[in-house]
Amino acid sequence: MVKLDYFDRISPLGISVRGVGRIHSPYLKDIARIGYKQYQYFLTLLLATPEQCCTEYSKEHGVDNLWEHLSPEQKSALTMFDLLTSSETQIEEFISGLSLYVSGKLEWDENSHAILINKTRQENGKFLVDGLINRETYQIVRDVCLQFADISTDEIPEEAPKFKTEKDRLFWEKFQKKKKTHSKNSKADPNYELSNMISLLCTFHPSLNYSNIFQLTIGQIRDSFSQLIRQRQFDLGGLNYAVWGGKFDPMQWIERIDTNN
Repeated sequence: MVKLDYFDRISPLGISVRGVGRIHSPYLKDIARIGYKQYQYFLTLLLATPEQCCTEYSKEHGVDNLWEHLSPEQKSALTMFDLLTSSETQIEEFISGLSLYVSGKLEWDENSHAILINKTRQENGKFLVDGLINRETYQIVRDVCLQFADISTDEIPEEAPKFKTEKDRLFWEKFQKKKKTHSKNSKADPNYELSNMISLLCTFHPSLNYSNIFQLTIGQIRDSFSQLIRQRQFDLGGLNYAVWGGKFDPMQWIERIDTNN
């Protein structure tokens, strides 16, 4: 798995993924263009597994769980890319969400069963592309997009691998169920929801306001918000030190927030 570092997360250009192209943190203006609910829905799709999609579809349409009727081989072969490109409506929604992250013009090509990036026609009649997203590259694209959305790699679902034995398959499914239960029990802090961060930054940041904040990426907004919290804590610590004395490190403000890199 490609692991983003601190610079990648706050860069407006993101990273270059071989065979695909550039993937970056979504710009707030682009999220506003398609709608915040649509953005959240796309993240839900990225976090979904084939089993979850089949189960939800069965519930919505009041039919038996389709997943339970698949053989182990069919379950192993079915991917989220197949489901997300199974109809014109699904493809349209999929491309709309991907366009937040992937640089360039995206279009579906039925012949290659892939999403082509910056497809251009040459003088000889042949087509060139800067990259493509298909069954082989989807997983890395999904993983990078979710990291740019500040979603922990522990929460990223795994596609079912090919199993040598039935025992291996049963063990994998048992592990995935435990992982899913842990994820459900982990509740997000509403104070860190995007709308609240935008509001607070526009209120307390010395230069960000509603006329320019939409030019930032999600990564830049989260970083600015974290640094604003750090600054307010530092200012409060300095004030307490000035009045009451005690311990205070004036260089604490330069400590990095991202201690993993």
